[in-house]
Amino acid sequence: MALSASGRETATGIHISGSGMSVVRLSRGQVVDIARIPFEPGVTPASESFAPFLRKTLVKACAGMRRTALWVGYAFPSMHVRHFTVPRVPARQLSNAVFWTFRKELPFDEESTIFDFIVDGEVEEDGVRKMSVTAHMAMRSEVEACRAAFESAGFPPSGITLPFFAYMNLFRAAWVAGMEPVSVFMDVGSDSTQVAVVADKKIQIVRSIKAGSDSLFDAIRSDHSCGVSPGELQTFLSGGPAGQLTPELQAKVLAVIKPPLVRIMRQVERTLEAHFLGPASDHVKRLHIGGAIAAARPIVDFMSVQTGMPVEPIQPVDQTRMGRKLAESELTDPEKILLAPAIGLALSSLEYTPNLLLTRLAMDEKERTSRLTLTILTAGILAAMALLGVHQGERACIRKKTAEQNSLLLKLEQMKPSVSEQKLADAATKAGARFKRLKETAREAVPVAMLADIAAMTPEGVHISAISAEFRPDPDNKAAEDAGSSVIIEGTVTGQPGALDSILAHYMAVLGKSPLLSNIRIQGTSVPDSDGLRFALKALIVSVPEEQEKENK
Repeated sequence: MALSASGRETATGIHISGSGMSVVRLSRGQVVDIARIPFEPGVTPASESFAPFLRKTLVKACAGMRRTALWVGYAFPSMHVRHFTVPRVPARQLSNAVFWTFRKELPFDEESTIFDFIVDGEVEEDGVRKMSVTAHMAMRSEVEACRAAFESAGFPPSGITLPFFAYMNLFRAAWVAGMEPVSVFMDVGSDSTQVAVVADKKIQIVRSIKAGSDSLFDAIRSDHSCGVSPGELQTFLSGGPAGQLTPELQAKVLAVIKPPLVRIMRQVERTLEAHFLGPASDHVKRLHIGGAIAAARPIVDFMSVQTGMPVEPIQPVDQTRMGRKLAESELTDPEKILLAPAIGLALSSLEYTPNLLLTRLAMDEKERTSRLTLTILTAGILAAMALLGVHQGERACIRKKTAEQNSLLLKLEQMKPSVSEQKLADAATKAGARFKRLKETAREAVPVAMLADIAAMTPEGVHISAISAEFRPDPDNKAAEDAGSSVIIEGTVTGQPGALDSILAHYMAVLGKSPLLSNIRIQGTSVPDSDGLRFALKALIVSVPEEQEKENK
């Protein structure tokens, strides 16, 4: 079924799985078009043939999609999802607090990795209020390759996210049947499974299990006595007609995949027992499942027996959410289950859905740059006004001196004194020297901009007690650590005792991004006391090159 054009604003979700793509277009809260696009032989999201395949199939199957907000979901091989808490900090410090906490738990290269997070709300731990966040990461090269493939096909995505967050969109929009105040769901991907506890439509805990549907496939492939072909197995795991496998073959498949499936479910049970401090069945009425095996009813029934609680696939399609052109009867139950991630993607929004193309860190950095630019612009305007005042005053002074000179020349003419051109040239030289000194005075507005920059970058919890600066001529040896003008910033960091060093390190990192400061380091030793963590930072003041000064003037 191809997507048709629509004259009103819509949203489209494309979920990329191991066997193909599911496409859903929503309009006014209803499913108006759907499409299933299976991959051709040899085509995978990581292959070079993926982009040509998109160009060939999307134009044909999704003609009306260019006018929609397009969100793509894909379980990138390098993705990691973590849920943790951080101390309550001011809003402009939250991104850095989450970044360093995640990086401490899972080190990664900032340049080659895209990192993002969402705030789930406030929680209380040991009587202390903290911020609950869900963070995730993926390799930049994988995300950029996905975006480039869709852009080359003429369908640039508005956002790229993980299927896990597509399911979260369904919970937020209450599109999951049987939702409880506290719900548990698991997203079974190819090589990992995400287990999450959701309360009041917010994430309470997330755990990543490094096992998924691939472990079930591997178990079948390694057991040659099973007698099931890859095609038959794919049909069975994706909820195909039961007649594809005889009852005997179904029993053999379940017997072979039982060990890896039991290992996954045991880790799920341990995760829930640790969160609820006891049997999960006392707190959870059902376990919602989505992903690669959610449509395989025999496997879902086995999981229900294994956990001792009902296991239900996430199936958001019902008659009330189908458009007039579509009828619920056109879709089988497995098809409805496999469409769930695409529907969740179509429900995405920049307000609550993480976007690997526009992360929160990038938005915070853009906002900080805008504030810094405004500060520098304001300081520049003030300096220009001061320079203009000096210039106007100098012109008035020149006019006055010219009038005095003309008066004196008239008197000299009357007195017939001995006046030479050399004397007049000397007077002009002195006037020029004075004008040059006034221009140099205007350059002293640079410290004003530096102080304004430091004030703008100082967050709550950091209190400056003294700022001292020493201005020197530009050194001949630019590599000298203490050469040139410098400034010393003294103050105190207050807040949670365990977070003082982190706040100071973050403050130094923020100051390091100032265009007026460089080589920021701790002067002496930072010592915590009853008032907080006292510190003294030393930084070099970056001088303005002569060419840049001329451009600014």
